[in-house]
Amino acid sequence: AGDIRINTNIVTGVTQDQEGIIWVGTDHGGVNLINKKNQSVNFLLTDAEDHTTISQNSIYSVYKDSSNNIWLGTYKQGVSYYNNSKAMFRLFRHKVSDPNSLPFEDVNRFAEDAKGNLWIGTNGGGLIYFDRTRKRYSVFRHNPSDPESLSNDVVVSLYIDHEQKLWVGTYFGGLNCYDGKKFKRFRHNPSDTNSISDNSIWEIFEDSRNNLWIGTLSGGLNRYDRKKNIFHHYRVEDGQSLHSNYISAIVEDSKGNIWLGTSNGIDVYDQEHNRFRYLGHADEDSSSLSNNNVITLLFDSKKRLWAGTREGLNLLDKSNNT
Repeated sequence: AGDIRINTNIVTGVTQDQEGIIWVGTDHGGVNLINKKNQSVNFLLTDAEDHTTISQNSIYSVYKDSSNNIWLGTYKQGVSYYNNSKAMFRLFRHKVSDPNSLPFEDVNRFAEDAKGNLWIGTNGGGLIYFDRTRKRYSVFRHNPSDPESLSNDVVVSLYIDHEQKLWVGTYFGGLNCYDGKKFKRFRHNPSDTNSISDNSIWEIFEDSRNNLWIGTLSGGLNRYDRKKNIFHHYRVEDGQSLHSNYISAIVEDSKGNIWLGTSNGIDVYDQEHNRFRYLGHADEDSSSLSNNNVITLLFDSKKRLWAGTREGLNLLDKSNNT
């Protein structure tokens, strides 16, 4: 067998799966997987912090059933079962024993950069950058003594703009813009009408005209003017725009209209004519929005709008707004 080395000599069971891999059950060595084509061995070993691994490293019996599922009988830890056809999720989690594992498990948001790496916004653990190739995590936390650090460790929204700058919305910490070196902070200032309207930033979206839209928890909608460095506000109080100051979702249709999911239905902003229209729930109308508490919006590849609400999923028929 050349260089094939199993990790222990006490073999308790052998089978071959449908891919031609030889499964070797061992005492204290878990399962040795022998690949005959490239003369290599991989090992299945238990990990106390990962429930998807085998339950024990002492395997007493190996059995392949008629559906090509593999069953492993273990020493005092029950039966482990493997189904190759099941689409299994890879689980990324924090492991005390592994300093290279995910640093913080409570995850709110994701954004993918041009390199295919991930920004991960957490619920109290700051901002995490995951290098997919190197499988390495970097953590960015709020530092009270550094005004160029992240403003708050609870990240609730993320967006990468056309300049590849990362916009980070926080819970009560305002908005941040990260240019790869430092965080620039935008906070609500009651005495400055051009400042951002709220410090809890629920949604960030850049439209096809490179306008940056910011949805807040209680301050309505903001449009950021990069040249003048000011924020334009849209609020319920205006009387002509929003039906709620809590903005949960922002998307754009093919005509450049901005669709806003709120806690009181969907507001649509026609940028060309500077006017809003409204789609909401009506008790007497079964073809209206199922619930006004809109959590997420999506335009699919057929340009159809899907709205996820507190009471089910809605698909908009644009021909008659039902």
